[in-house]
Amino acid sequence: MRPLSVALAGLVLVAAAARAADGACPLPGQHRQASIELFFGLSMPHGNLPAPRWTAFEDAVLARHLPRGFTVFDASGAWQDASHRRTAHEKTKVVLAVLPPDEAASAVEGIVRGFKALLPNQQSVGVVSTEVCAVF
Repeated sequence: MRPLSVALAGLVLVAAAARAADGACPLPGQHRQASIELFFGLSMPHGNLPAPRWTAFEDAVLARHLPRGFTVFDASGAWQDASHRRTAHEKTKVVLAVLPPDEAASAVEGIVRGFKALLPNQQSVGVVSTEVCAVF
């Protein structure tokens, strides 16, 4: 009986690989989606963005552009400050969202625009996008 189980497991893996190779998602019910990670530095000229202002940004901007949902992580960003030759650190928020690919570009543009309006001193918002298969 054991060789039959191994053979069936092998067939499932081969079928999943074939589906992935032809552009189909490997698990039932999944659809191609865009996974977006946004990196928001919270530094202001005299400290960090206060928590109530971040919450207001979530309510007014993130929820509007990502109505299906998002996850927020607290993080610490770092980079080489060339003018002072030292490592600079900044409190950061990372937002993860999975959404239909045709909605990703306009959502990201609206979110970046909204954040730069909130914190004009921020030079950039980091954006990473990946094509994934997902189901919720």
